[in-house]
Amino acid sequence: MTAIHPSPLAVTAPAHPVAAPVSLPPILYGYLGNGYEKGLGRQGGLTDALSQLTTVILLKRSPASPSSPRYRPTVERLRENLFIVHNAFALRFSRLGRRIGKPAGLLDGRWLHTALASAGITDYIYWLTDSSPAMLWGMRLTRLLYDCIDPCFVPADQPRVDRQEFALARRAKLIFATAESLAARMRTVNPNVHLLPNACSTDTLHAPPAHADLPQLRDRPRPIVGCMSTYDWRFDADIVYHTAKQLPDITFALVGRINADQEHRIAPLRSLPNVLLPGAVSYDDGLLWTSAFDIGLIPFLPGAISDAVNPVKMYMYLAAGKPVVSTHIHECTQNPFVRTARTPKELAAAIRAAAADRTPEAAARHIRFATKNRWQDRAAAAARILAAKGFGPAASAHGAP
Repeated sequence: MTAIHPSPLAVTAPAHPVAAPVSLPPILYGYLGNGYEKGLGRQGGLTDALSQLTTVILLKRSPASPSSPRYRPTVERLRENLFIVHNAFALRFSRLGRRIGKPAGLLDGRWLHTALASAGITDYIYWLTDSSPAMLWGMRLTRLLYDCIDPCFVPADQPRVDRQEFALARRAKLIFATAESLAARMRTVNPNVHLLPNACSTDTLHAPPAHADLPQLRDRPRPIVGCMSTYDWRFDADIVYHTAKQLPDITFALVGRINADQEHRIAPLRSLPNVLLPGAVSYDDGLLWTSAFDIGLIPFLPGAISDAVNPVKMYMYLAAGKPVVSTHIHECTQNPFVRTARTPKELAAAIRAAAADRTPEAAARHIRFATKNRWQDRAAAAARILAAKGFGPAASAHGAP
């Protein structure tokens, strides 16, 4: 589980409304994932906020039900201004479609446009977060936007990702990037790049009471240094282990799924009495755990890949009024409300300083920062840029694929 959720401090923060700054065509959001219609992560949070400004149509590869047509897309209206297309691009990504290639994409692209037209949608901005060339087949590309949200996390795949991503970036009319290093990378092939960092959902989540009563935390010493994440190769197990050894009077709660190939790296942490590893938790239990944290921890291995990540959890911990400590990754070093460290000694000192800074005044500062960095703010900024770059309703939407 990677989503981090704020405590009631964030929910009760002063409203910070963002009015629609411009008029935009509908946005066809090409992510093809699952769960983002529930408002989770960047895809969910940003598309939810964009739907407050214009119509947003989410693409979902899976069908609406087992009885749905095998390849034909269907459009469902989730609420005002928000639609989802089930079976999106099902043919081109099927076993048959992969054999046929581009003709399959042209055919199910036609099916997609027919389904959209039946819902009254004939014009769109094509917002892609996937660099697969197949996502372009049969689509209108006059308003093609690429949202570069993450680096390549598998070094062996980097050459393939470079070819695909740079080819898409060259064709895009506009590029957003979540992190400074991603923006710099995209500018090597396209000058029309804008930074659009991640954010938080301070006014949409309903968290349980702070310091919820979790059996695993009863009689545990405070403060609780907590991390909600998936523990893969990017987790800096070594620095967390040596830091936790230095701070036996502080509890470390590392909540979330541990990938099987990381068990050998996690094993030393299991031996420490002040470290809790409860494993994967449900959405609701994630709310309980996060509300119980006193300090938010971001323990990524330093390096170029982590430097290209703008952590959503950084914003969400702050939205909860929590102090935040992190390993030395670029996007965290740029935030004045995050303490960063390069060594276990520095991280232990940062945690001590954060523990001493858990005051109502500090919590209010964190929440004020979060209320200026909501998904609604990012959507409004994106809309202004889109309008300035000619993505408004007057632009032609019928460019050749």
